[in-house]
Amino acid sequence: MVDAWQAYGALWGSERRTSSSGGKLKANQLQQQTAELKLENERLRRLLDFVDKQPPARLLVARVVAVGASPHSHTLRIARGTGTESSKVRR
Repeated sequence: MVDAWQAYGALWGSERRTSSSGGKLKANQLQQQTAELKLENERLRRLLDFVDKQPPARLLVARVVAVGASPHSHTLRIARGTGTESSKVRR
């Protein structure tokens, strides 16, 4: 009977150790995810700051004269300015 109680005590103790180590593992995972989110947040803030510091873009209105027929190459021929000159632009 003493052996049964010793076995029960050993099992109960090992279960407690396992559940506490599982809790530590979850806490470590949560801490790692939090650190990764903080780093991502900082990278995104730097990108937003970079965009805010860019000078305003100068836009020109142009008429599309032709569109490329190839499905693999996206090209447009536009006419801009007052002359009949065309400029080829890739997007």
